[in-house]
Amino acid sequence: MYREVLTELAALTADNPYHEGLHAQYMRALYLNGRRAQALELFQRLRVNLVNHLGLEPGPMAQELHRSILNAESIDAQGNLRRPTGDIVRMSSSGAVRVY
Repeated sequence: MYREVLTELAALTADNPYHEGLHAQYMRALYLNGRRAQALELFQRLRVNLVNHLGLEPGPMAQELHRSILNAESIDAQGNLRRPTGDIVRMSSSGAVRVY
């Protein structure tokens, strides 16, 4: 199934070289399937097309996804970052839970 999705997204992004949403979906799918280098290459290809043909940089969504992939952050299938909260949880002797 994943192979079929990746094949379909590859065709869609080839047919729509400026469509950031499709590229982001394909980047996410590649990354979630352990193909990080290909996801990063796809962003570069999108960026080159946008800059050279339209004079535009990729938008914030594509850039944030690119940064997340560069930093090897965890993302879910919807593209949401799964960052640790950084909260420190402690239980007092009385059993009360406190978050710092």
